[in-house]
Formats: sequence, structure tokens, C-alpha cells
Amino acid sequence: MSPQKIDHWDVIIQGFTQRAKTMNGMARLWRKLHLAYAGGNRVVSIRPWNHDWKELALTISRLADRPVDVRIYAYSWGAGNGFVNLARHLWNEGLEVQYAVLSDPVYYAWWFPVFAFSPFRKIAIPPNVHHVEYFIQRQNHPRGAILKATGKTFVAGPYLLEYYHAGMDNCPEFEEKSFEIAGVD
Repeated sequence: MSPQKIDHWDVIIQGFTQRAKTMNGMARLWRKLHLAYAGGNRVVSIRPWNHDWKELALTISRLADRPVDVRIYAYSWGAGNGFVNLARHLWNEGLEVQYAVLSDPVYYAWWFPVFAFSPFRKIAIPPNVHHVEYFIQRQNHPRGAILKATGKTFVAGPYLLEYYHAGMDNCPEFEEKSFEIAGVD
């Protein structure tokens, strides 16, 4: 029996206050995507916002068959930090991100985290990302930043929703778009 290829890698990235021991919208999304798609040629993983992204990019580069279809679903600092850094490290490995779905992506600056509350900060999308769709809210702080493409990235959004930040990881619009993107071949 020949080994099966791994050519799809889905990464769910949690927000700042989300932990492995708590059930939250990103954990529920991971569970649903995992049950629907994991196995065979597809890996569905979940990571905290401050994971070692270089390590994950190296793992994907080492274990996945090329071309690999990487899709990222992220919330809050998981989008502003995790998504951006994972995409950068994948770029360093010569890999691309086909799709990203982001919910209320919050700008992150390790040297001055209060910038998360700045309405003027934009999140630069690395050039190896092909397609991004994102949702934001304006009900409270922190709130989603505007995304700026640095390459030929197609950006759909921001789609303005009427939720508070804490509910943006669990909103049906984000979940539906994530499932739509997960099912695209």
C-alpha cells in the first residue's frame, strides 16, 4: 500500500484570550472542520495566536506534498499576529496560502500591544496569500483593523457585522464563510 499524499492543510488560529482548556468559537469551528474534512490527504489543526509560526511552517513544508493547499481561519490576534506570521514563514519556505477567512483581525505589535486599540493601524497581508475574506465589528474595542494587500491578494471585505468583539469568533457569517472556503477545490 502506497502512502497517501497530504496536499491540504487547514489551520485554525485562536484569539488572545482563548485557551486550549476552554470551548470557544474557534474550537467549535476546528471540531466541525475536522469532522468534515480531516483525514486522508487533509490536515486540520488548531493553534493559539502566539504559536511558533516558523515551526509550523517548517512542519507543513516538510510533511506536505507540493503543491499544498493551505487555508487559514483566524480570529482577533490570531489574525493580526498568527495569520500574518504563519503566512510570512510559509513564504520563506516557498509555500503559498490559497485562502484565509478572518474574523475581527486585531493589529498586533509585540513592542507596543496597546496599538490593538488604534483605528489607524492596518494589517499588511503577505504577498503569498491569494484570497482573503474578512469580517469586522465596530461595537467595542478591540476592533477589526483594515487589511492592506502587499501583493496580488484578492481581498473581499471588510464585511461589517453587528456583534461585540468577543462574539466574532462564533458568529454564523464567519462560520458559514469558513465552511464555504474549506469546501472550495
